[in-house]
Amino acid sequence: RAEEAAASGYIVTVGIPPTAPHTGYGYIRRGAAILTEPPAGLPVYAVAQFLEKPDLATATRLLAAGDTLWNAGMFVFRTDVMLAEIDRQLPALGAALRDYARLRATDSQRAATHLAAQWPTVPAISIDHGVMEHAAAVATVPLDAGWSDVGSWDALEGILTADADANFVARGVVESHNAHGNIVYCDDIHSNTMPVSTAQAKFVALIGVDDLVVVDTGDTLLIGRKEQMQDVKSIVERLRAQGRTDLL
Repeated sequence: RAEEAAASGYIVTVGIPPTAPHTGYGYIRRGAAILTEPPAGLPVYAVAQFLEKPDLATATRLLAAGDTLWNAGMFVFRTDVMLAEIDRQLPALGAALRDYARLRATDSQRAATHLAAQWPTVPAISIDHGVMEHAAAVATVPLDAGWSDVGSWDALEGILTADADANFVARGVVESHNAHGNIVYCDDIHSNTMPVSTAQAKFVALIGVDDLVVVDTGDTLLIGRKEQMQDVKSIVERLRAQGRTDLL
């Protein structure tokens, strides 16, 4: 159905029917149904509005409204339609793409050199903000398929089995006392002198803390509350500004 809508000129985003008032996802407010007589009950809707990641109260209202979907960030479109939108909304990027395509057709080495030179100069903006929010024709197809956002730490709660204290341990050995609802991922202990085959699971003790994410990757330790883990992007931006890309 997404392909059918894209073939008729829409940029299609896949929407996930929400199951909880999640504050870590963007939302899509669907509009009127388009492409009538959907087969097998699969509708296609015009997109009325894209909504930023909400606070809990707003997310609760969006869930109750019944006309919103989670934005999964999966798009289906005709190349010419997307390029036309990029030309209209991001003309510098559009010009760079056209030059690259022209060079690529005759000289792949010059095209690679052009790409390397142009990439740092084009706007650093996501497709959501750069194109989708103001595109001329955007549609959404609901996808109810057990989707999970692999980029979110709290997604581990949906695939891991909780221990007796409702903690979710992806890696590591955890002992807890009066600690509940935490997510733990800790790399094994090993060193240059210890073969990987003999590496030991890291021991983690949790005392009196709830709903934390604890991630230890050896040279980096991340600790935060589950409902605020989307804010890790602010730390990432600071590290990039400091040139600490080795930690990313």
